Amino acid sequence: MPGSAAFQATYAGRDLAAGLITGAMAIPLSVGIAMMSDYPIKVGLATVAFACFIGWINAWFKPGNYIGCPGIAAGLAPVLAVGVATFGFDNMPFAIFLTAIIQAIIWKFNWQRYLLLAVPVYLVEGLLAGVGLKIALKFLTFTYELPAGLESVDMFWNGARIQMILISMVGYGLFVYLFLKFKNTQPAIPY
Repeated sequence: MPGSAAFQATYAGRDLAAGLITGAMAIPLSVGIAMMSDYPIKVGLATVAFACFIGWINAWFKPGNYIGCPGIAAGLAPVLAVGVATFGFDNMPFAIFLTAIIQAIIWKFNWQRYLLLAVPVYLVEGLLAGVGLKIALKFLTFTYELPAGLESVDMFWNGARIQMILISMVGYGLFVYLFLKFKNTQPAIPY
């Protein structure tokens, strides 16, 4: 495929960075969804590994998506929910497989443009916001949880907890600084 971005060595660094960033962003999302669904964390990690492998294979056949994975995965979340409700929790791998097949067919024939006309954008954004909020609330208890030796029953704001919050604020501030500095030239750097 001459002229394809997937086969040009000049884009290898950019493609590698995009793949690493997409995979790194998928880890907390998949682990959070696994935790939210009461699955073990290793299921979320296996999902990321499998999805990255499938994305890598897809990039060889249909290159040109440098910032994410092709498809409308968020829009198919209700389909997966109906599949699990219909076939039962024990058959969830089968429901995931059927949803993946539907997504592959939609992606292959570029039908997402028609689906996005029928499904309002605010519905997909609301679904994603709800999932993100649920994941954030699940992770919040783990984020500021202290080891038993450092936690005090009498006092919430002890030195270790303040240190954790300050580290979080510095990390957030660094992200915002890098995002504002590089958003127009190299948007992948802040992540």
